[in-house]
Amino acid sequence: MKKRIEWIDLCKIITMIIVCYDHTIQSIAPDEALKNSFFIGTISFHMPLFMILSGYFINPKRMRTDKITTSCFSKFKHLMVPAFSWYIIQCCLFREIPEVKASLESYWFLSCLFFCFCILAIITKITTNNLIVFTVACIITYFTPYCYFVKINFLMPFLAIGYWLNKHNKGNNMYEVKSLNEECGVFGIWGHPQAAQVTYFGLHSLQHRGQEGAGILANDKGHLRRHRNTGLIADVFKKSEDLERLTGRAAIGHVRYATSGSASIHNIQPFLFDFSDMQVGLAHNGNLTNAVSLKAELEKNGSIFSSSSDTEILIHLIRRSHNPNLMGKIKEALNTVKGGFAYLIMLEDKMVAALDPNGFRPLSIGKMKNGAWVVASETCAFEVVGAEWVRDVEPGEMVIIDDSGIRYDTYTTDTQLAVCSMEYIYFARPDSVIHGINVHTARKNMGRRLAQEFQHEADIVVGVPNSSLSAAMGFAEESGLPNEMGLIKNQYIQRTFIQPTQELREQGVRMKLSAVSSVVKDKRVVMIDDSIVRGTTSRRIVQLLRDAGAKEVHVAIGSPELKYPCFYGIDIQTRRELISANHSVDEVCEIIGADSLTYLSLDGLIDSIGIKTDAPKGGLCVAYFDGEFPTPLYDYEEEYLRSLEEKTSFYIENVKRDK
Repeated sequence: MKKRIEWIDLCKIITMIIVCYDHTIQSIAPDEALKNSFFIGTISFHMPLFMILSGYFINPKRMRTDKITTSCFSKFKHLMVPAFSWYIIQCCLFREIPEVKASLESYWFLSCLFFCFCILAIITKITTNNLIVFTVACIITYFTPYCYFVKINFLMPFLAIGYWLNKHNKGNNMYEVKSLNEECGVFGIWGHPQAAQVTYFGLHSLQHRGQEGAGILANDKGHLRRHRNTGLIADVFKKSEDLERLTGRAAIGHVRYATSGSASIHNIQPFLFDFSDMQVGLAHNGNLTNAVSLKAELEKNGSIFSSSSDTEILIHLIRRSHNPNLMGKIKEALNTVKGGFAYLIMLEDKMVAALDPNGFRPLSIGKMKNGAWVVASETCAFEVVGAEWVRDVEPGEMVIIDDSGIRYDTYTTDTQLAVCSMEYIYFARPDSVIHGINVHTARKNMGRRLAQEFQHEADIVVGVPNSSLSAAMGFAEESGLPNEMGLIKNQYIQRTFIQPTQELREQGVRMKLSAVSSVVKDKRVVMIDDSIVRGTTSRRIVQLLRDAGAKEVHVAIGSPELKYPCFYGIDIQTRRELISANHSVDEVCEIIGADSLTYLSLDGLIDSIGIKTDAPKGGLCVAYFDGEFPTPLYDYEEEYLRSLEEKTSFYIENVKRDK
């Protein structure tokens, strides 16, 4: 059940009361009463309200992505077909009753809504700017001749207002306490007598990649068992018996971060599929860019999905493949899905790992002293389970592990290394190694390069815990400034949820971070952070430092301006959520209340990471910063192009400091 919107329900009630009042008065009142100003006021109000509500429930995404003909036909089917049908029934049933007059005029509001919707569909294909949409609607209203059957000339602007309210409501709260979030982490093991227990410890090391849900699937001599639930891995397996019953020498596990509130247990992985001829387990890290079209096609052909996750698509493609060999079916499916993905597939007699053709998401192979093979999203998981790193899974590669050992295969040769640069900047643990580069070292190098590009005088360097501490260390070493612990993070505070008032939101930040007054008082502070997404947290940290007595606060960011969304596994898929996509550097500096703002250059980022490769842009995906995506965007393409026209203001009341 979706949460009801109280103001919508209230408006519906008001509209129904006014409609009943209107038609009752018209039936019983003399003509003089119909001229009453109160009556005229009420009948002038309920139809605009009806159109506003109708516009509010138009799906903006479908309006943008669907063809005009598709949208209009769908609306005609739902509005006019029932109206015409009932008209025909009236003509047949009541033609002998003189008091009952069958007329399409009774349904003028449906025809009006239909034609207004068609006009809106055309306008939104031309532009997504709310002001332009409303302006064009008003112009159409002015030039449309009056027609009782349609009445577009009166009601069209109100539908546009409702549509704008919908977009405004769904545009996400720009000022919530929220950071970047990566989708998930995967861990797999083959050949260990306590595979599920080892997987449990491995997932602990990957907990930073997802805190919404977790699960483990074990393979006991071809019989697959699973346990999953919402919450942290320790909460999911707080009952020891849940882990103890997962017996077997092989297992895969998953920690999940859910986007858009979809943290349902049905979406928590690993997935387990019980077919008549086999069992299959599946875990996935990343995001498919053609998931919408693939899912629509599969459903059209009879597939039934038990979750809203795009992970499930792969298994449907495997089962529908006509390739006679199971590995051939998997290869065919992997070539069909597009985007960023790292898959772990548990079969009855083997485990298969696969990476997308660009290697967006990290995936590494390790080996334990007893000969067990381990696959994990990050190498930090190897340390805790006592495994040695062997190699990284290459783009477009399949790794097959069974009792006979490990072998490598490819499902495509059309590959190009483009590791997600945010793994080095923010997501991965500092002790992880990705394509030969230690994350801590990369971040330290970013800090050094940032210090070289920094142009202001300062007294101390303060890193924002925890992901920015490495960069702060490098900045301090290069600049010669002392690296001070000016901010303290409360390690026992989990996610700060959206609070209803500004005071509570500010309190949430203070619970997570505290400024050390004795360290920053009367100092010119360089505040080092890894990135600025919406600017909310940066603004509040700057204010914390000022409240603690800092004389100046200069913000230095260990990455370039985050201007473009990601479609390969990060929960930012619209420019509306990015402050740098909507404001200049000077404006962002003003919004967050800093004395200066410095970003690391794109070349500085690439050089600081320093992957040894001849691939473009140092083997990195830097599309978040330059908008040049390594692959086609498929289902996201049209909406993304339209989003380039949109601008959202991040200025809020009292954002400017008193000078």
